[in-house]
Amino acid sequence: MALLPLYYLCFSLPSVEKALVEEPLYVSKVSSQATLASAMDLWDKQEYLAANLILKTINPADQPLVDLYQTYIDDYLAKGQSVTWTQQTKYPPSCKQKILFVTGELQSLPQAKAFKQRFSHDKRLNKLPICVNQVTFFDPATVLCQRNWLNRGRLGCDLLAFAKQLKSIDFTHLVIFAEQGKANVHNGVMFLDRQDTYDVFVHELAHFSGFIDEYPLSAALAKRVCSGVDAPNLTFKQATEKANANAQNLARTCDNHPAQAFKASNKLTFMEYHDLAYIPAHYLTAWKELLINLPKHPSAHLNFAQLYEDANNQNDSQYWRKEYQLYLAGN
Repeated sequence: MALLPLYYLCFSLPSVEKALVEEPLYVSKVSSQATLASAMDLWDKQEYLAANLILKTINPADQPLVDLYQTYIDDYLAKGQSVTWTQQTKYPPSCKQKILFVTGELQSLPQAKAFKQRFSHDKRLNKLPICVNQVTFFDPATVLCQRNWLNRGRLGCDLLAFAKQLKSIDFTHLVIFAEQGKANVHNGVMFLDRQDTYDVFVHELAHFSGFIDEYPLSAALAKRVCSGVDAPNLTFKQATEKANANAQNLARTCDNHPAQAFKASNKLTFMEYHDLAYIPAHYLTAWKELLINLPKHPSAHLNFAQLYEDANNQNDSQYWRKEYQLYLAGN
């Protein structure tokens, strides 16, 4: 995968108590990784000040990620362990999907940064009107995620925990980076874990615009999809139509359903095997057209509206419903 977990190597480290009274002493290059792992461990245990002091002993020249971590940690501690999210950048008017990266995982920061950089240089996608916010927002107190969210067998997070902080942010879709769990998209929110690669991100990004997986769906999901949803990469034929179909473009999407799916490509694509990274030109054309025209696929505003409705909070639900309607209207 794109990022390997930090391994907790066995090196002797200065105690936190000593670090509190002594000037920072840069550790040797060979133990920088172990020191970084120790800082991550302390952060996970919510020992934020101790983690920061350990992190400051690493020579930035030995560990390029230190500057990235240090920026967020210093900001978090300076604000009393409560980060106020503010808009960091303005999107160009051409942006149809405004994607906000969110993580409560310190270890996910370099992953999110790397994905943003790769997306900005991805020649396959550079004509799509999709923009990623300049800054990955970070608040471990409010981004609470579980690998088996609501017993659904996939990664999910408590979105309402930080919903109020998002009211001041210009976004249409969220990408949440968490520790562990199965990547997925629900309406306008994408969930990724530390092991997911950039190719997984691109695959899931296509789901935001209605692309359907070309590998076999579960029986429950196939029952909904294979009845004939509108998808840019697939068409569906019912059992009575299958005999006259061209087998060259068969997709495995509906293997667990009586219908048959047909993809708009005679090659394996990124919607079946994300690590192939192959996106047919006509897929990209359809993707761009879907984004340029008035959107018909949900934004993250709908996620929040539905969650507040479930919580019987009509005021906030109406706020996010209004935001969703503005998104559908192209504003």
